[in-house]
Amino acid sequence: MRDESSDNLIGFERLLALFKDVQKQTPSGVGLKRETKPYGTYILIQFKLGTKRVAKACGCTFTQLGIVEALQKAKKVAEALNSFSTETEFWSWYDQTILTKNTIQNNLITFKQAIEIAEGHFWNSVRKNTVRDKSNPSHQSCWYDAYARFYKSLPLSRWA
Repeated sequence: MRDESSDNLIGFERLLALFKDVQKQTPSGVGLKRETKPYGTYILIQFKLGTKRVAKACGCTFTQLGIVEALQKAKKVAEALNSFSTETEFWSWYDQTILTKNTIQNNLITFKQAIEIAEGHFWNSVRKNTVRDKSNPSHQSCWYDAYARFYKSLPLSRWA
């Protein structure tokens, strides 16, 4: 049987109704709070840490997907509050898991490495069911016309 009251809701009203339903599904000790700012509406996770009740961002926007994701994160927070013994452990876990803060990795490569990757791809790729042959003058000409003449202008000794 269908709920007649939910059929009449449209747009933002439907989001509010979903949010209220999801708020009831959160584990005890953890709640969801809606925060409206001039540039958007966001969801906060509220929980008691020590003696204070804390409301922290969870990185979820106020959309259907964001509300469901916030509920999943609230359940994770409830489990974590019971498992961690210190606040610093909890906050480091919160930053990594809930806010998904990443560490920056240096994935820069030099010109020489980039050219080696492109050259390996060119010579090892299949062209019309055959692999390119380095001794074939036609394939060497294709390599030179497509890549090598541009790579010669790069200062490889300086960037190696």
